[in-house]
Amino acid sequence: MKPTPEDLRNTWNSLRGEMLRCDTLDVKNRRDSARLRLSEIPELRRWAEAIQRASRSPYTTGQLPMGGHTFWGNIDWLLKKETIVLIEEGTFDDRNPKEVVPPENPAPADLSYWDQPKPEPFKMSPEQLARSNEMAQRNRWIERKTNRWHGLTDKAVEWILNGGETPKNEVAFTDQRRQHGDRP
Repeated sequence: MKPTPEDLRNTWNSLRGEMLRCDTLDVKNRRDSARLRLSEIPELRRWAEAIQRASRSPYTTGQLPMGGHTFWGNIDWLLKKETIVLIEEGTFDDRNPKEVVPPENPAPADLSYWDQPKPEPFKMSPEQLARSNEMAQRNRWIERKTNRWHGLTDKAVEWILNGGETPKNEVAFTDQRRQHGDRP
């Protein structure tokens, strides 16, 4: 005979341990969720084993924080699609660090990385240094002029970047300079 949602609820309540009790299936689509999960996994024994395993976990019984908060297992959690598989895989099992035995003679940490010579800092050739200084000076000049004029036309920026060669539309550039109080 196929188990019913009430059978699953009774199994939950009898094996849940310290997890939260389920009084009714008539809340938040519990009955529909239970029917769906029982159609996927119809063996009530498998559900009972998963509930017993979860009831022994300090994570699902509020004894240890999980994800930064205390968690109490309930039937809604059990009825999620992935929960029974996670329980069977041991995701919620107690992995008490007290049971881990440290090695008697641990290997010393490898600190040779810190003893290695440091790489030489990047050095520019005199030509690269001169070009870098020239570009920095030009950028500072553009920044000063941009702040002073509150924006340049594309042609004015082109003129500046071309080293002061006459822009294609010199009149527009000159008009803008006059507008902002700079004389040609």
